Amino acid sequence: MSVIARNTTLCYLEEGDRYLMIHRVKKENDLNHDKWIGVGGKFEADESPEDCLLRECREETGLTLTEYRYRGVVTFVSDTWETEYMHLFTATSGLSPGSNLPPTPIHLPPFSSCSFFVRWRTR
Repeated sequence: MSVIARNTTLCYLEEGDRYLMIHRVKKENDLNHDKWIGVGGKFEADESPEDCLLRECREETGLTLTEYRYRGVVTFVSDTWETEYMHLFTATSGLSPGSNLPPTPIHLPPFSSCSFFVRWRTR
């Protein structure tokens, strides 16, 4: 029996006490539809976690990260879905004001006001 697994990245982009979050509203039938999430996505062929992080961040936000930290891997195992290895990062540089951001809804809420994290988990 072969195990099908996928690799993904997730990054929380920090600026002081704020975190850049993306509001997922574009795709139909999106598991994360209408949720505020961090930046990231699926690996492309032969990508390292760092390569995937930098590409996804450029594609989703228009930002080029210059300082980031690998925090570890989160493993999701399910009887229904394929196994996922999510490589978790935080980043603190590349969030300069005036960056050319795409028309993706983004938000930098103060961390202390992140009650939407609780709402996300309870939906």
